[in-house]
Amino acid sequence: MKHIIVIIMSLGMTVNVVACDVCGCSAGAFGMGILPDFRAKTFGINTLHRTFQSTHPILFADEQPIIATDQFVSFNLFARLPIYKSFQAQIDIPFNYFTQEEEGIKDSRRGLGDITLGVNYLMSGGSRLTYQVAFGVGLKTPTGDWKSKGDEPTNVNLMPGTGSIDYRGNINALVRYKNVGWLVQTNASLNGENNDQFKFGNRIEAMGRFMTWININEKLNIIPHIGASMLVMDPNEEFARELDLTGGEIQLLRFGVDGYYKNWGIQSQLAVPISQNLSEGYVEQQQWTQVSLLYFISRK
Repeated sequence: MKHIIVIIMSLGMTVNVVACDVCGCSAGAFGMGILPDFRAKTFGINTLHRTFQSTHPILFADEQPIIATDQFVSFNLFARLPIYKSFQAQIDIPFNYFTQEEEGIKDSRRGLGDITLGVNYLMSGGSRLTYQVAFGVGLKTPTGDWKSKGDEPTNVNLMPGTGSIDYRGNINALVRYKNVGWLVQTNASLNGENNDQFKFGNRIEAMGRFMTWININEKLNIIPHIGASMLVMDPNEEFARELDLTGGEIQLLRFGVDGYYKNWGIQSQLAVPISQNLSEGYVEQQQWTQVSLLYFISRK
């Protein structure tokens, strides 16, 4: 979740280049929401593609700003396994491919990201008006590469991992009446400091989504949905001091369609920014896309 944090030496001065708190940073899929069968064994893969454009702060009035384009692609293997009554274990294993192109020069990193382990608890009830509420907690482990090898400078924006232990939490609440429903989700991350005394800013996200169930037949269900979300991020820190040009907030409009056939499911989503203020305006997020493929093994 940061852009570059590279130090430029120019005429004896050091300038921090834009650092985006939402870029990179081994984004996982912790908190997938409420699935059709909470008590089934669930396995899947999630893909997330995000694009950012960032402008380097200029030193002099006659300078031309330098524009960089970042592409972040994550593939996340995940599993949800019932362990006891309404409790469920979850694991997320991300593989990241991050690229940055600036003035015709392309830099990239790929590899295993930070694995997240979690536990979920579900409450449900109702008759005509039904509800499901899921509470989840998780621990993100520093399994992904954080530093470049050899003498190559570390571009924290592109590293597959963060080097830190982070704590995750989420709440998902679904209210359904007949074939319409409203889903509310919140996700929070309390991030730790890594061995280099670098800390990515804490973050919290809230989302609301309206959906409708279209029953094609007994085995096939289509669920279109539309909603909005807001993400707020604290500034990054280094040596316990906040870094300039990090943190911010963004509001997104989300569209998607999910489909479930027998033991298979597919989820798709497109998010378009409504408004944003990232890294004091120097970073702009474009739309992002997400697709998930799921397989369910129901308990006998």
